[in-house]
Amino acid sequence: MTLVVIATIILIMKAKGNKKSVRLDTTCVANECIAHRVRKINRVISSLYDEAIRHLGITVGQMNLLVQINELINANGFARPSELGPRLQMETSTLSRTLERLRDKGFIDILRDDEDGRAQQLHLTDKAYDLLQKGIAPWEKAQQKATQLLGSGGVALIHRIDQAIDAES
Repeated sequence: MTLVVIATIILIMKAKGNKKSVRLDTTCVANECIAHRVRKINRVISSLYDEAIRHLGITVGQMNLLVQINELINANGFARPSELGPRLQMETSTLSRTLERLRDKGFIDILRDDEDGRAQQLHLTDKAYDLLQKGIAPWEKAQQKATQLLGSGGVALIHRIDQAIDAES
């Protein structure tokens, strides 16, 4: 082979190895994405609550699930996973994993429903009631910090959005 052919082959191989750098204009997405901002706000606010209740060995998501189970028990005398998913806008697999963790930590019992053998009922254990009682004061402190960060208008807006989501469900 001649030197020119070898040089040409080397240049072609280098060109194929170097992917062309494409610059995309993502300014609109970066500056306007609602999902990004909601997730950012969620991480910041959740961390306030998680930090406040960390000493209890539970996350704010787990605590809220226990609270919702308690609310259903107070309203209906029982709670079912099938009621929690839509109420919390949680996917079934996420809900199942979280309920299993709560059961493994000794906070809930998952039993077969006497009326519908295919359904399950959730019961809070004494350990869960103790945790919820201990969690109220630190939760209130986190709530004050979150309210301070968001402002009363921000909190009111979150409540309106939540009500709109519930109305759509």
